[in-house]
Amino acid sequence: MRSDVFALLLSTVALPAAAQVAEEPGQQSDTIVITGQRLEDSQSALDACIARNCPPIEEITATVRHAENAFVAGDYKVANETLRKGLARNRQHEAVAPIAVSELIRARSQVAAHLGLTDLSRVAAIDNARMLRKQVGETHPNSLVAAAEVSDALVRSGRPDAAREHYAKLAKKARRQNEVGFEGFVRLRLAALEIAIAERTVTGAPTRAMETLDTLIASTIPEQRVYADAARMLKAGFLARRGDDGALEAAITQVRTSPERPPQLLFAPAIDVDDRRLPGMSPRPQLHAVDDNWADIGFFVRPDGRTGDVQILRTGKQFERPWADRVIASIAGRRYAPRSVAATDPGSFRVERFTYTADYRTNTGSRMVVRSDSPKILRLDLTVEKTAAK
Repeated sequence: MRSDVFALLLSTVALPAAAQVAEEPGQQSDTIVITGQRLEDSQSALDACIARNCPPIEEITATVRHAENAFVAGDYKVANETLRKGLARNRQHEAVAPIAVSELIRARSQVAAHLGLTDLSRVAAIDNARMLRKQVGETHPNSLVAAAEVSDALVRSGRPDAAREHYAKLAKKARRQNEVGFEGFVRLRLAALEIAIAERTVTGAPTRAMETLDTLIASTIPEQRVYADAARMLKAGFLARRGDDGALEAAITQVRTSPERPPQLLFAPAIDVDDRRLPGMSPRPQLHAVDDNWADIGFFVRPDGRTGDVQILRTGKQFERPWADRVIASIAGRRYAPRSVAATDPGSFRVERFTYTADYRTNTGSRMVVRSDSPKILRLDLTVEKTAAK
C-alpha cells in the first residue's frame, strides 16, 4: 500500500496568505507562540501556572508547550492527556479566547492522529471548525483554515471520498461568499486529492483536477495568483510520476522562493510501505510495533532545491528500520523550489517526525478495540524556523 500519499500531496499546498491569524486593532492577541523548553521545565511551568490560577491564555500556552515537548520526546500519550486535561479546564473560555482554545483543539487532533485515534482526530477537527464559526464567524481567516482542516482529518482517517465532497462544498460556499482567495486554496487542495485518488486507484488522468490546475495557473484574479506555482507543480509532479520528468524540470525552473522564506516543497515521491515488500518486516502488519515506533529524520535542502545528507537523528524505543528506509528514499527524491542564495550556501536544515502507526478499530460483531491491519506513516515538520530580527 502507499501510505499517506494524500497527506504528502496536500502538504505541498500551503495555507492561503489570507488565512493567517488576524488580530483586531485594540485587542489583546490570544495567539499561542511556542518556544523550545525542556520537558521537566515545561511540566513545572504548567503546574505552577495552574496552582496560581493564571489567566486562560497563559495557561493554554503552558499546556500546549508541555504537550509539544512531550510529543517531541516521543511520549504521545502524555501529550494527548495533557491536551485533554487542558481542554477540560479551558473550554469555558472559548468566548474570550477562541484562537487560543482553537490551538488546544488543533493540537489534540494532530496528536490523536499519531496515536492512531483517527476518530478522535476527526471529531476534534470538526469541533474546532464549529467553535470558531460560532465565536469569530465563518469568514474569519482561522475559521476558513479550520473548515479546510476537517477535510484533512477525513483524509487522515482514510475517507478520501468524504474529504473530496467536503472540499467541493467549501469551494462552492467560498464562491457564494466571494472569498475568492480561499476558493482558490480549496480548489487547489481538491485537485491534489483528486490526483492522489487517481494514483492510488491506478486510473487515468483526473480530468477535473487537471482542468482546475490549468484554471489556477492561468488565473488573473490577484487573490488566486498566489496558487499558480503550486498548481503548476502539482500538475508537473503528476506527470513526473507517470514518467514525464521533463515536465517537472520545466516547472521547477519557473519557481523560485526568497531565501527568507522556508523551503517550498514542490514534489515528493510516494512512500510505499507494503510490508510484503519490506525486508525484515512481517507480511502481517498487526505484528509490528505501532506504539513508540517513530523517527526524527534530518536533511538539508540545497539552494538548487534538491535534498542531501538525509539521516536518522533519533528514534522511538520500538523503532523498526525497514519502513524508515523507504521514508529516507522518498526524502532523497524530493524537490523544493530553488532559492536565490550564494552557491556556497549549505542550504536549510530540516527535521521531520515520521510515525509508523495503525488506526484503532472495532471488530465486526465485537466491542473489542484493536489496531487496524493497514499501517500508515504520518509526518510532522519539527523544524524551528528562524525569525527575522525586528
